[in-house]
Amino acid sequence: VGDGIVDVAAPGDVVVVAGVVRVINAAVASGRHDKRALAQATSVMYLEANSVVNVSRENEAGGAIAPRTRRSLEGLLGADARPRDDDAERELVESVTGDEDPLGLVVGSFAPRIYGHELVKLGLLLGLFG
Repeated sequence: VGDGIVDVAAPGDVVVVAGVVRVINAAVASGRHDKRALAQATSVMYLEANSVVNVSRENEAGGAIAPRTRRSLEGLLGADARPRDDDAERELVESVTGDEDPLGLVVGSFAPRIYGHELVKLGLLLGLFG
């Protein structure tokens, strides 16, 4: 992240990020440069951000957002460019939390075409959601 886009957003802000997706060898990313590290097949993907626009602050300040960006955000978040709180979504969350085994329900709905491997799915979900 360059100097001009540091501290542009805080946790919970809606942002628009423009940049380039890059891939680097995982061993090289961790600082190893030997022959064995270069032969390793795993890689790490990251986003090199060129621009970050904080939509939340732009809306609060009455700032102008590009029309194309605004249309995209309205399609994703609703006309006010803020996350929607629909009754249907609330009922869905309440049904999951009221279930006898909510963790099993979430694990079962993650990658449903892959049968079994519940522990692997659970590990991936815990890695994603902490």
